[in-house]
Amino acid sequence: MATCKVLVSEALRVYTGGKAKIGGDGGSVAEVFAGVAGEYPELMRHVFSETGRMRNGMTVFLNGADIRFGGGLQAAVKDGDTLNLHAPLLVG
Repeated sequence: MATCKVLVSEALRVYTGGKAKIGGDGGSVAEVFAGVAGEYPELMRHVFSETGRMRNGMTVFLNGADIRFGGGLQAAVKDGDTLNLHAPLLVG
């Protein structure tokens, strides 16, 4: 099991008590987020739908690479990896 940093975009920090950086453990991106859900359930409700799929517009980077093009939520993580979690930007 790896320990990773999860960097949270400003739009989502309201669900982390204002924290920009949180931690998570797991062997994959999905496992890290499952662990994060225990501490920040409201954050995960905004990232994932009721069916467990990432909501439209959410973007996750693993060490700077978009997970959609490299394993998705099942992408393996290792100690010290960084996940960046970004919400869609809506401009009106």
